[in-house]
Amino acid sequence: KTKAARMGNKVNTILENRFAYYRDKIRKEIDEPMLKITYPSGSILENVILEQKNNGYYLGRQLGSYPITVKIPAPKNELPLKNKPVNILITGHAERSIKGLSYPINPNSLTDLCYREIPGISKTLASKTILSSPFSNEKEFAEKAPEAYHHTIKLTKEIIFH
Repeated sequence: KTKAARMGNKVNTILENRFAYYRDKIRKEIDEPMLKITYPSGSILENVILEQKNNGYYLGRQLGSYPITVKIPAPKNELPLKNKPVNILITGHAERSIKGLSYPINPNSLTDLCYREIPGISKTLASKTILSSPFSNEKEFAEKAPEAYHHTIKLTKEIIFH
């Protein structure tokens, strides 16, 4: 028997561990920084086609040969699946995808999950903001939920109320 044959499954385990190590290293050191540079938080992704809704989230992509996947928490009002492209405000990055919210932002249509996608808004703050809503205008949003308003306005200046 050869040395590799004598080692049996150890070779497979060693190779699998090496593969996992380099896969994780590349995702952390190359993929993640590249996504943050290519798709910075606060930028707008136009004409995203929503492909499916799953566990309170929509998954969408732009048209293209290898488009990035966008994960969007479902707002109170339904978004159009496959019918009409939507614009997405990028709020964060996942392993090989990005996270976002329907753009422009309407604080009255955001759910708890939506608020938590905004950088700086915790689960507790999201719940407090939901309890403070509805808001009739930007001034009222700033008065009733100042922290949520601050984090939202830091991400985008485009806020609508209707």
